[in-house]
Amino acid sequence: EAEEQLNLQEEELAEGKEKIDDGKKRLAEAEPLMAQLEEFKKGQQQLVEAYAQLSAAERQLADGQGQLDAGQLELEQGRRTLATELAKAQQQLADGDAFMRVMEEQLPLSERRVHQGESALEALPNAMWNIATRDEFAGYTNFGDTADNMQSFALVFPVLFFLIAALVSLTTMTRMVEDERLQLGVLKAAGYSGGAIAFKYFFYAATTAVLGSILGLALGFTLIPIAIFKAYSILYLIPSMTPAFYLDTAVVALGAAVLSTVGAVIFSVFRSLQLRPAQLMRPKAPKAGKRILLERITPLWRGLNFNGKVTVRNLMRNKKRFIMTFAGIMSCTALLLTGFGIGNSIGTMLDRQFGPESVMKFDGQVLLTSPITAEDTETMAVFEQPGRISEALPIFMKNMYAGTVAFGRQIEVVMAVPRDQEKVPEFLAFNDDKTGEELAFADGGVYINGKTAELMDLKRGDTITIQAGSVKKEIPVAGVVRNYVYHYVYMTPATYEAYFDLQATSFNAVLLKLDPALDITSGSKADINRAKEDRAQLSRDLTDESEVVAVVYNSAIIDKVGAMINIMRQVIVGVFVLAAGALAFVVLYNLNNINIYERVRELATIKVLGFYDLEASMYIYRENIILTVLGIAAGLLLGIPIHGFVIRTAEIESMMFVRTLAPLNYIFAALITIVFAVGINALMHRRIKNISMVESLKSVE
Repeated sequence: EAEEQLNLQEEELAEGKEKIDDGKKRLAEAEPLMAQLEEFKKGQQQLVEAYAQLSAAERQLADGQGQLDAGQLELEQGRRTLATELAKAQQQLADGDAFMRVMEEQLPLSERRVHQGESALEALPNAMWNIATRDEFAGYTNFGDTADNMQSFALVFPVLFFLIAALVSLTTMTRMVEDERLQLGVLKAAGYSGGAIAFKYFFYAATTAVLGSILGLALGFTLIPIAIFKAYSILYLIPSMTPAFYLDTAVVALGAAVLSTVGAVIFSVFRSLQLRPAQLMRPKAPKAGKRILLERITPLWRGLNFNGKVTVRNLMRNKKRFIMTFAGIMSCTALLLTGFGIGNSIGTMLDRQFGPESVMKFDGQVLLTSPITAEDTETMAVFEQPGRISEALPIFMKNMYAGTVAFGRQIEVVMAVPRDQEKVPEFLAFNDDKTGEELAFADGGVYINGKTAELMDLKRGDTITIQAGSVKKEIPVAGVVRNYVYHYVYMTPATYEAYFDLQATSFNAVLLKLDPALDITSGSKADINRAKEDRAQLSRDLTDESEVVAVVYNSAIIDKVGAMINIMRQVIVGVFVLAAGALAFVVLYNLNNINIYERVRELATIKVLGFYDLEASMYIYRENIILTVLGIAAGLLLGIPIHGFVIRTAEIESMMFVRTLAPLNYIFAALITIVFAVGINALMHRRIKNISMVESLKSVE
């Protein structure tokens, strides 16, 4: 309506322009309308703004509707998620209830463990610093001992093999020079000087020595050290080895090889060149036979037949060959006995340490959560399990240090204090280290191992210093007992309490002897597997008890350490057998070959006289058999101190190998030497068989 009025007024205003003059009078009357018109314009502007706001509100409404739809979708998803989470929460609540029931059941056990832990914590002494040098750590000292042992081997065995090689070189070069006596005589008669004649042999000997030394150095600086290093890597965690060339060692080896061969040439050549050419052009006269000592023993000499007398005389006719053959067989047997002895000493060490008839007769050890007293029957009730555990012995075990002033340093030992003295013989064997006599486990001192006594030069009645933390006590040695692995120091509870000022001994471990039904050393495979399963179940059952921390069976130690020891034993025995075989072949083959060559005319002569091939071979074999028997006997005797030296040298500080030889070691060493000798004689038989009988008819001239 306002717009229509406005239009009407506008029309009237337009018409009033014509009547402006007439309308002036009415202008005064229209002023209120003008004011209303201004207000209307303002209202119109407000209306436009209100329309714009309405449009914006409509857009916001549309946006809000979209958000509302999205919110409803999210609401539905949230409801589904909430339902899922609610189900999970209900399941977790149910599981939590079950867990709480289990915890409520275990709460007394946990409270007991906490109480035991608090008691153990209160019983601990004030903390203190213990400063130890690296020499007091078993790993470092054992590795150092191993390095020193290898150095000792490097000083002994190369010298032994070098002496044998020098003897072989001397025999070979001497034989070569004597074989060419005719050439030496012709050259000397032709006017050649001694130096010119000898140069050929010098060059041959030097070339052989240099080429052999180059090959030997190549193997000695690469293959052999790497093999030895890998063998010791089984025992120690050490960096890989980088082969290196050592000039001083190479010069010494080369010089020794050249000196031995060239020296043999000088000895042989210049001795031959001292003869006149006419003497050199004739074969060397065989050594004249002479009466031997055995001939002076008339009853014994008359008891020998013709072959026996010839054999004995031939043996004594060439003493150098006799000595070298005897020494070769003796060295071969001694090396074999040493190799098998080392295998026995290392391989039987664990059997002597663990087992029913060994040092440690128990089957396993149990570590307790907290120490117990001698009157604690509640804890010991855990080990009353008939059919699985036959005996249990509480024991206090702790690592300490022991030493003497003369020894100059300390070594780590295990202090062991068994609770019941009367039950100790059932768990531990106290046998004298030297005599094997059983010792009584009594008060008044400590019982130490044979290895500990040997390192510190102690015997019964001497004093040893035991250090536990900052406390040092000097205690007399009550006995020296056998033990092969690690250092143990045994004391009775009364002795331990008296020397360390204690009211009562607390025991932190238990030694177990299992029922025979859990024996894994004998029986069928099925029985052994069943026993292993029963042992594993027993271990799980014991560790479930609050009083037990861990269970360790001796069989696990044997399996772990035994595998490494078996590898070492195989490597060592293999090396010694190969070395002995090479020695036997080189020495015996070379000497037999020279023996046959020197006596070819003699052998051809006896074949002409009607000896068959086997009889002609036995003419040489009898000498070899006698030398083999004598060499084996001497080698078995020589192998005993060599084995003792090697075993003592190879031992490390925390271990003592078995130092006795087994009867089978002697048998195997003798049998293998016989096999080597028989094999070489078999090779020589063909050569003797091919000797031509015409050789005996040839004139020396």
